[in-house]
Amino acid sequence: MDSRITRRRYLLAGASAVGVSTAGCSGGEEPESTDAPAATTSGGTGGQETAQTTATPSSIETDPDRVAWRRDFGVDDYVMVHDGRLYGRLADGGELLAVDLADGETAWSADAVDPSPAPPAVDDRGLYVLTMDDVVVSLDHEGEQRWSGDGPPGNPQYSPIGRPTVAGDHVAVGGSGGAALLDASSGDRLQTYPGDGVAWAPVIRDDTVYYTAGDGRKPDSHRVYAMGIDGSERWQFRVGDSLYCGPALGDGAVFVASMDEYVYAIEAESGEQRWRFETPADNRGSASQPVYADGTVFVHEGGDQVMFALDAASGDEVWRFPAPDVLTAVPAIAGDVVVTATPGHLLAIDRESGDLGWAVGLEESIYGPAVTDDHVLYVVEGTVVAVER
Repeated sequence: MDSRITRRRYLLAGASAVGVSTAGCSGGEEPESTDAPAATTSGGTGGQETAQTTATPSSIETDPDRVAWRRDFGVDDYVMVHDGRLYGRLADGGELLAVDLADGETAWSADAVDPSPAPPAVDDRGLYVLTMDDVVVSLDHEGEQRWSGDGPPGNPQYSPIGRPTVAGDHVAVGGSGGAALLDASSGDRLQTYPGDGVAWAPVIRDDTVYYTAGDGRKPDSHRVYAMGIDGSERWQFRVGDSLYCGPALGDGAVFVASMDEYVYAIEAESGEQRWRFETPADNRGSASQPVYADGTVFVHEGGDQVMFALDAASGDEVWRFPAPDVLTAVPAIAGDVVVTATPGHLLAIDRESGDLGWAVGLEESIYGPAVTDDHVLYVVEGTVVAVER
């Protein structure tokens, strides 16, 4: 396999591996009719009432003066920022790159590992990288290898799928055949977890690992898993169609968006459904990565042109923002706004009102903005662009 795989080729390879849409976290095809779990009557209306609907501006006014700087680092579409450094994968060579954002100077590059296109996880000890061989490698903040450990179950015919996450003493990572839990200090693989098809980015909370998995060719395989760090199963929750992104946690719940046209809130402790929110009937299913902040869940639907804010406790719709074009970026919280993107715009939407706060013109689609204390960063053809928050 050619290790010099771009993010777009990575999405296509992953999709062909498990029979999913090539739209990644940004949307997908019309799902077939499925037997989704019945909606609960407890915990609110789950989207039956709309508190506010925001009209799409007739023309988006961009603010080019918000762009603070542009620097061509040659990195791939996704980057990670930690403690003043940007970490990314070189788009044309597979090396890892660390850049000091204060002066734009390269701190180090490492070609000893063959990283997958997924961004690394980062904490104060270093980086955790999923390689093209389904191995997890940890580097310290000077680029020196700390350890190498067995990663998630995978199929050697396919590109590695998923990305690492780190919390406390543990690293969790999804693969093309399940997920794995590793010791963050030694790299020892502590557990392997089930998953029929792709297991997306896990979330670790206390003694539980939450993740989504499913194979687009197998209708009964689309599930949310809660697994103990001791290897025990807490619960499984079945949804009606594909899950193309990982979960979000908050307010005692796990939030996921499925191609069955529903956003689900699942009780983190019990695995019982708290609510489900039906996205508009003319969409193509919801597949955006949900983001939780201060009692609200932000997600865009698979028709790709509406951003929703949902009350985390009840599932009621707080507001919706009809975008001017397809939404391509996983939402990101940047202070008082939630940031997303279309092929032509980086959009900052006020978290309280759903009104457009500001917009910056884009040369092409982006997939995941990174947020720092001062800027929103995104990558266009290897160039990192910093926009003032």
